[in-house]
Amino acid sequence: MSTVWEKLFKNNAEPANDSRALVVRYEPGEEAPSAAPPGVPNLGALAPNDQGRSGDATPKSLKVARTFDSIGRRNEALRTHLDGIELSFRNIETIRSQFYEALGPIDQTLIEIERTKVAHLETERKFEGLSEAHDRLRADHAVLALDRNALGVRHQEASDRVKDLEKALAVAEAGASEARAS
Repeated sequence: MSTVWEKLFKNNAEPANDSRALVVRYEPGEEAPSAAPPGVPNLGALAPNDQGRSGDATPKSLKVARTFDSIGRRNEALRTHLDGIELSFRNIETIRSQFYEALGPIDQTLIEIERTKVAHLETERKFEGLSEAHDRLRADHAVLALDRNALGVRHQEASDRVKDLEKALAVAEAGASEARAS
C-alpha cells in the first residue's frame, strides 16, 4: 500500500506551466489577488481585471488554479489520513503478533495454575485425613494416659500391699523363729 502512495504523491512532478511566478496561493474565503505578483509584468488571462467570457470578476484559469489547489490540499489531507491508517494497521499487526507470542506463555501459566489447583486440593484432602488421624491419635493417647495413671495407682497400691505383706512375713518369720527358739 505504501509504494502506491509513494508513486502517486511523492514524485514531485513539475507543474504544467513553466513560470513559477504564476503560482497563485488562494485560501477559501480570501479575496482574489488584485495585483500581479512581483516580477511578473503581465498576467495575461490571469489578470484580475479581465472579466473573461462569463462576465465574472475572477478569470476562468484562476478558478481552475483554485480548484486544483483545493483538490491538492484535499489529496494531501487524504494521503496524510491514509498514511495514518497504514501506520495504525502496522501497529495493529505488531500488537497482534505480540499477542500471539504471549499466548504460549499464558497457556503454560494456565496449565501450571490448573496443576497447582489439583495439587492443592489433593494436599487439602491429605491434610484433612492427617488431621482426623491426629485427632484419633490424640484421643487414643488421652485414653492410654488415663489407663497408665490408673495402672500407676494400682501399681502403687500393689507395691504398698507387697510391703505390708513383706512386713507381715517378716513379723511372722520372727514369731516363728521365736517360737522355735523357745
